Amino acid sequence: MTSEVPSSAAKHGVFPKVFGKLNKHESPVFALTATSIIMQITLLFSAFEKNAFLAIISISGSMILIPYVLSAFFLSKLALSKKKMDVDSGKFKAKALFTGITASVYGLWLVYAAGIKYILLSTILYSIGIIVYRIAWKEKDDGGPMFKPVEKVIILILVILAAASVIMLVSGIMPVDNWIHWFQHYVIEIK
Repeated sequence: MTSEVPSSAAKHGVFPKVFGKLNKHESPVFALTATSIIMQITLLFSAFEKNAFLAIISISGSMILIPYVLSAFFLSKLALSKKKMDVDSGKFKAKALFTGITASVYGLWLVYAAGIKYILLSTILYSIGIIVYRIAWKEKDDGGPMFKPVEKVIILILVILAAASVIMLVSGIMPVDNWIHWFQHYVIEIK
């Protein structure tokens, strides 16, 4: 199951082609191996670090918030645009606008509630994803630019935030024990 996403992404050209290669049993062997190694490293990390499992859950939850908010913004933009939609009734556009604005506000609140630490830590993983995308883009080589100018600015900010996160993590400014202070507070109260 975990190998299906990178394998499918490789078939669509957003992951390196090696992730889409199949063995004689039609299984994406490289995607299976890579995701298994990542899962094993994660499990090993959680075995040695106190409360690491909760930290991993918090980071993964924070990582999904950014695409959620961006999707909500896009729905709002789409509903406000003058472009013709598949279902171009005024009632549909009004529902899409209401849903987009509501989801945007809710998503922004979730990003705020997640806390800056987890959002910063997720920038490290997003930056690694840019490297993977660059490899896939080079393999695709359709002649177009990899990123638009606005996207380059966003990527620069993302990489700067990721570098700051690594520095804070290594220097101890953002130690793992403090990542899950909220959970520790409730675990201590329950005991």
